[in-house]
Amino acid sequence: MDEKEILKYTGAAKNLITPEWFQSQYQDPSRKEKVSVASNFRINWKNLTIHRKETNYLLGLSMESKRNPVYSQSNQWVDTEPLHINDLSNIGNPERIINYLTHQYETLQATLSSKFTKMEFEMDEKDRKISEMKSLISEIRNQMNNLTHLKAKTEKETLTEKETLTTNQTTDKETLTEKLALPTQH
Repeated sequence: MDEKEILKYTGAAKNLITPEWFQSQYQDPSRKEKVSVASNFRINWKNLTIHRKETNYLLGLSMESKRNPVYSQSNQWVDTEPLHINDLSNIGNPERIINYLTHQYETLQATLSSKFTKMEFEMDEKDRKISEMKSLISEIRNQMNNLTHLKAKTEKETLTEKETLTTNQTTDKETLTEKLALPTQH
């Protein structure tokens, strides 16, 4: 028998896997390691070019939520088992299968209904907040329009007062000039 070690790992980072890496994963199956993998021949089909690309991967064993880990008596991880097993082998007649599937359907429908109700509530809450914000924006716009109108009115009144003052000063100068004017000789 050949003493060659066989490593089974799929994915782009399989060249980085060593027996030591498997030993460290065996010690801590939840361990993740960030690695960078270079692909020398990546094709950009849009431009029809070939280039080198560096990609980052999170290297580790996938402990999917579909399976539970199985440990030995010495508390070592040895295997996994599925979370849900639907064993239909003991169901002999179609009526039992229909009842089972109906129950599964009703359970799923109840779950989806509660999620839908929660989403509706969240959307109503967001709609209420949007309405409040729109109302606040409208109120601020009205206040800004009132201030702009008041400012324009004040500026107009100020201009009118300046014109009146200028006219009065001109009239006063003319009157004073007339009073000071020497009597004309005939």
